This record gives sequence, C-alpha cells and structure tokens, in this order.
Amino acid sequence: MTATVTAWGSDAYMTDRNGPVISQFMDFALAQVISEYASYGVPLPSRKYWTVGQEAFDCEQAVLSVQTTTLGTTSFPAEISKCSGPRMLSFNFQVVRCAPVSGGRSRAPSAKSLQSASVPAAMDMEIMIYGLPARFDVYQSGIIASATATSSEGGLFGAVGSYTVNL
Repeated sequence: MTATVTAWGSDAYMTDRNGPVISQFMDFALAQVISEYASYGVPLPSRKYWTVGQEAFDCEQAVLSVQTTTLGTTSFPAEISKCSGPRMLSFNFQVVRCAPVSGGRSRAPSAKSLQSASVPAAMDMEIMIYGLPARFDVYQSGIIASATATSSEGGLFGAVGSYTVNL
C-alpha cells in the first residue's frame, strides 16, 4: 500500500500510532526531495524510490532508505525514554550518477572528465546539507544530518545524506 502524503506534522495520523507512520513519512520525504531538487534546478535521476535497508545500485538513481527507528528524540538521543515516548527515524538519501570509466587499454579517464562529473555529486552534497534537513525536520525539533561522497564503483558514484528526525 502506497500512501500519498502532501502535508506532515499536525495531521491526525501523527498522533494515531495505529497507522503506517514510517511509510507515510517516507512517501512525504521522497516528495520533499523531488521538490527541493526542482527548486535548485538540479535534475535527479529518473529512477526514484524509497526502500528499507541496503540499496542496490545498478544504474543512476535516487533512493531514500529506512535504516533505524529508535525510542527517544534527536534533542536528547541518549536519554532514557518511556515506551510510549517519542520516536526517531534514521534514513539515508543516496544519489548515484554515472562516473567516467577507463577508455580501454587501461587508459584512465581524463582529469577534466573526472572533475566535470564530480560537479553534480558536489551539488547533491550541498542540497543534502543546506536544503533537505529543513524539509525533513517537520516538527522543527532538531535533526541530525551529514553528507558523504561515495566511491566510484562500476561506473557509478555520488553522495549519501544520513538523517535522523523525530517522528
């Protein structure tokens, strides 16, 4: 079942723990990613989705992946919480794009082609840190965020943002 979520925060399903809160949030988060990238004028790969756990990358794509849900808050992550207390969700957003590969006969890609191909990945990292955290922090209660470059493998490379938000 895929839910369509256009708003978040004060909606009734946030207080009703009987609903699929994580999947609804991930639908919302994916819509926020698409909107934020559009606001920067940076195209995303055509393949975009969310999943749980480790992503499988065999082509250019943008993937949100649920990693962990925790009892507690981002404000006090080490504080002991009651079982009915607030929850945190940790997830990744990874964009992989084509990377220059050797030109045959073990010729390395040119420095210019490597640098040119790195520009979109650097832009991905900027959006992951400067744009997306505010869109994911729906309660304005704080967020934990980082962005890291990924290594080039199989002609693909990019960036991954890691986020922990209050649910």
